[in-house]
Amino acid sequence: MGKIVSDSLMPSKANAPLDSRTEIDTLADYKKIENPHESLIFFCRDTKKRYEVASLVEETIEGTNIKRKVIGSYKQFGGLSDAQKQDLENTKNKVVTLEQKDKAIEEEIGNINTTLNEAVIFEEVGDADLDDVFDQEDVETSDVEDAPRVDFDNLQ
Repeated sequence: MGKIVSDSLMPSKANAPLDSRTEIDTLADYKKIENPHESLIFFCRDTKKRYEVASLVEETIEGTNIKRKVIGSYKQFGGLSDAQKQDLENTKNKVVTLEQKDKAIEEEIGNINTTLNEAVIFEEVGDADLDDVFDQEDVETSDVEDAPRVDFDNLQ
């Protein structure tokens, strides 16, 4: 039971918690924390980590009809709950999927640009013999602007 104080608390022991519920030796000892409440933060000496009470459940004290609240679940303090971890994983999967789609779209745009550039060259060359127009084997898309112009009015 709590003590009513009318002045400042003065710890009588160094490095001791003011509330004994806030430190336990092992994680299995969380069941022994009396009068817990949701969001209670406790420290485990074994893991050297802080944990937060996520939920409470009601249990009957053995051999009596007395019910009490006990810790139902806890999570690492500052950590994510299972639902938050699942949301994070789903979001990561969506990002990966969007990145894959983005890459596929970029490739498709590149293919369309190549096709358009080839169509522009062919349209400018028209019926002329392509071997006469280009004396190189591969034409880069950057060469499209430098492609020779054919004078269709003076073709022989």
